[in-house]
Amino acid sequence: MIATIPDLDVVLYLFYDKFEMLSIHRGFSHSIVFSILGAFIISIILRKAKWFSDVRFKVLLLFTWLCLFTHMLLDAFTAYGTQG
Repeated sequence: MIATIPDLDVVLYLFYDKFEMLSIHRGFSHSIVFSILGAFIISIILRKAKWFSDVRFKVLLLFTWLCLFTHMLLDAFTAYGTQG
């Protein structure tokens, strides 16, 4: 579920046409900076959940970063690639 977060920019389809969405989708949300910042924020949120309270922060950070980074990496190998 964490790995699908970069694709939440599809909500912007309501505001942009298909041509503009080609440059917006797979942009910042598929960048290395986003994967690092997103992993940090998600790890803080997960740390507050009772299911993850026993898990060390570094492990949560690595797990969430790997989820986000592998999503970006896999999208880079598609026909459209990534913009970020």
